Amino acid sequence: MRLGVLTRERDHLSLRLIREQITEYLLQAGVEIIPFSLSDRLPTDCDLIWEPGLGMRRVPSLFKGNALPLVATMSGLRAFSLPAREAAVGKRGWLREKFNKARIAYGWRWLRHQVSAVTTGSEFGADEIARVLGVSRDIVFPIYYGIDHGVFCEDGPRYQAERPYFFVVSIYNQPRKNVQRILAAYTQLPEKTRPDLVMKFTHYRGAQSDIPGVKIISQNFTLAELAAWYRGALGFVFPSLYENFGFPIIEAMACGCPVITANVTACPEVAGDAALLVNPRSVDAIRGAMARLMRDERLRRDLHQKGLARAAQFTWARSGRAYLDLFEHVLAKERM
Repeated sequence: MRLGVLTRERDHLSLRLIREQITEYLLQAGVEIIPFSLSDRLPTDCDLIWEPGLGMRRVPSLFKGNALPLVATMSGLRAFSLPAREAAVGKRGWLREKFNKARIAYGWRWLRHQVSAVTTGSEFGADEIARVLGVSRDIVFPIYYGIDHGVFCEDGPRYQAERPYFFVVSIYNQPRKNVQRILAAYTQLPEKTRPDLVMKFTHYRGAQSDIPGVKIISQNFTLAELAAWYRGALGFVFPSLYENFGFPIIEAMACGCPVITANVTACPEVAGDAALLVNPRSVDAIRGAMARLMRDERLRRDLHQKGLARAAQFTWARSGRAYLDLFEHVLAKERM
């Protein structure tokens, strides 16, 4: 098989990770990879085209008139599923999301007639794509992603903190990550007995929080350092309003860290029965879950064991095999 792969020089971390991990598996399986960029013409010396980076971005016009089988990977459509105030910050952000929605809808008006299959990270995402973009659900395939189990594992250094801590990994300026409700829930815990709340943010330029016990980290971590913070935490707090998959859920579980996450979008699907699920729009529900983890050692042990078992199911080898099977299925169908 000769596979043309659209490769962007700059991409979101998760999208680049998916492309690189799946491509590596395919190469090992004997697939010939033909990379091309947005400024190139579509390769014609291949059997199949893979666009691994769609989602909340414009559909590339170079696919117009494409005669080869095309598989597109979608990372999610948050602006179509969330209210404006939860999808972006401020009027400028809302306008940007509104503009993105319009151009995505326009692009898929013609792309849905050309695409042979669409992949995404969850059943939730697959249903969302069919509902929002008008793509037949029969050609939308949920394929779970993996993590690096050599890095995210129970065995390894633990961050040695002076006090017990809850851990948060988030993007500060994205309302869907629910940072303000996490902080509100934390402040409702008894100040004298509550653990610290360590919040690792990207895109954060502010000062340290004035809430006692809250510690904000803005510098970059290596993956090994991130895993050490997961291992040392009392619990990982991730009540996101919207996820198409949710890599941090699995990373934390693989490190043996009990997880609190949302009962909406893809979070419960990915977490299974190995996490405390909460209504992410309820501060009381988030606070209650944090309080349970604080006081219930047996619950922490139970989530620790369930989380390890759940995380073991998410491997890049399994994802790669599913992508290869899908590519072969698309090719066989095209040749019929």
